[in-house]
Amino acid sequence: MKSKKRKKCISRITAISVAALSCASAISVYSLASSLGTVTQPTADDLKGTGDYILGRADTAPENADMDGDGVIDAFDMVLMRQALSTEVEDDTVEKHIYLEGTSIRFEGSGMSLNESADVITISKPGTFIVTGELEDGQIIVDVDKDAYPAGAVELSLEGMEISCSDNSPIYIASIDDECTITAKKGTDNIISDGTSYTNADEDSGAIYSKDDIKFKGKGNLTVNGNCADGIVGKDDVKIYNGNITVNAVDDGIRGKDSVRIGDADDLGVEDAFKNLSVSITTKSGDGITSTNAEDEGKGYITINGGTISIDSYADGVQAEQDVTVNGGDITIETYEGSSFSGNASSGSWGGSTSAEPDVSAKGLKSNSTLTINGGTINIDSSDDCIHSAGNLSLIGGKLTLATADDACHSDADLTVGNGTADTFDDIIIYATKCYEGIEGLNITQNSGTVVINSTDDGYNAAGGADGSGNTSPGGWNPGGFGGSTGSYSLNLNGGFALVNIADGDHDGFDSNGTLTISGGYFITNGNEPFDCDGTKTYSGGVYVINKGSGGMGGMGGMGGSALASTVTASCSANAGTRITLADGENVIVSFIAGKNVTSLTAGCNDYTGAKFYTGGTVTGTPVAELGTQICYIDGTISGGTALTSGSSSSTNPWGK
Repeated sequence: MKSKKRKKCISRITAISVAALSCASAISVYSLASSLGTVTQPTADDLKGTGDYILGRADTAPENADMDGDGVIDAFDMVLMRQALSTEVEDDTVEKHIYLEGTSIRFEGSGMSLNESADVITISKPGTFIVTGELEDGQIIVDVDKDAYPAGAVELSLEGMEISCSDNSPIYIASIDDECTITAKKGTDNIISDGTSYTNADEDSGAIYSKDDIKFKGKGNLTVNGNCADGIVGKDDVKIYNGNITVNAVDDGIRGKDSVRIGDADDLGVEDAFKNLSVSITTKSGDGITSTNAEDEGKGYITINGGTISIDSYADGVQAEQDVTVNGGDITIETYEGSSFSGNASSGSWGGSTSAEPDVSAKGLKSNSTLTINGGTINIDSSDDCIHSAGNLSLIGGKLTLATADDACHSDADLTVGNGTADTFDDIIIYATKCYEGIEGLNITQNSGTVVINSTDDGYNAAGGADGSGNTSPGGWNPGGFGGSTGSYSLNLNGGFALVNIADGDHDGFDSNGTLTISGGYFITNGNEPFDCDGTKTYSGGVYVINKGSGGMGGMGGMGGSALASTVTASCSANAGTRITLADGENVIVSFIAGKNVTSLTAGCNDYTGAKFYTGGTVTGTPVAELGTQICYIDGTISGGTALTSGSSSSTNPWGK
């Protein structure tokens, strides 16, 4: 190294650097000097040494620090040096190839180096690196200097490989400025497995471990076995855009600190964009997918845009410290023992279970902030809540089939079903085949969509307080912990369709600890306690039907407080499984299957003057809901059956068979 004249305006380095970035003449000077051989290609060490010299941290500068040849070492030279490093030309005629050969590694091409035992290879420059073969106990490290290679990216093209490492993460991304992409080549099988006990250089573990952004793509198969704890770990963002990926993990399947994104958002709305995206996750003690950043705003989120996702997890299926958003995909989740987790409703555990439950949250989709479902086909069988949000829960689109030993859909704040008009029924479809409570939140609003619920307690429950398994106690599967006295809680039924089958006893179809309003749509209860409200109740539009057996509490067949205004009432004796139809003439207003034996029927239908109830008969029309054995209509015609009159037994349907 030799001394050079140092410019004294160090404080202007930043401003000069910005100006130099657009200084074509200076770059041209370097290009000319390079072509004449008067300036040699700089290295990352040269860049650091030049920076130290300019900032006064070193007395001498590297030999080639004067990049523009003006006799002065300044910020212009720094910019030119960074430019030279970022545009360094590799020999493209030599393919970068990593060969895994049993107990050692061999490579061709540049940008890589081996340790002395040839079982650990380190990638130090950007580029695409093909990986083939099998390695019994070794490691691939990506460690690309971010200063030397700004916006540098590495792609590991897996083209039929298997790697295991007993004492470290088999694939470890230590540093990359842009991202590291792992591509599973079409038609190949690739397997990555770690050992059962170790700590990596980041004092953590994971079969694939990245300290920077990591992305997965391709049309091949990738299996990741997290034998120590987690399968895939990203300290920044984890993006899974394509590929057939299987993760088996002792703890969490996929853990992304800042985010986990499945499916590229840019492909939303593109036909068959996600047909080559499949993610299957099995965990023994942890979550399926989790994002853990609770501190930084706008991070700690999970977004699913598409693909086929299957999760069998001991704990939560999908859990984010901040937001969860589902825009599409075919998603299947099972947690812990699924909805078969047994017990009774007296103890205040999972669905009231008296069995001992583990100290773990086992929900299907869980957010500690907001949770939004805009689309997708979602099937969840969970021991804890199927869908749980500590903040607002928005169920806007998609088809959801839910079974749980606890709540189907729970929010510690506001819960919204549908965002369409009152006569929109197919934007969001929710079928809760089994649950303790169906739709639960402080303020519940249904604007559109179709909901069918089979619950052992309340179907809809607007109540104060936080669920015991909300944002403070991940182990408290406690439906009994939600509820409070009369307050600013509301149940607003504005549109759409909902039918609730509730168990006999003190269980409500539609329950509010505050106000209850019906202004549009169709709302039906099969059970003894149809509508319960501690505050003001209002019926101003739409249709409601109370299908009641013997027993019940409160006024108007189980209506807490004063009764809603009714249009039609009838006594009857019909068995469970009988079709019940409310019709105006032969025109169907609403028709459904009774969930239990019926002794009385009540309806509110202000827009119809000749409405009557019928049992049996045949309805011709297009069902609004076909969920399980429940086939419901809100239009069409009825023929046959028995017409019921107020206070009498029956009469023959005048329209015949």
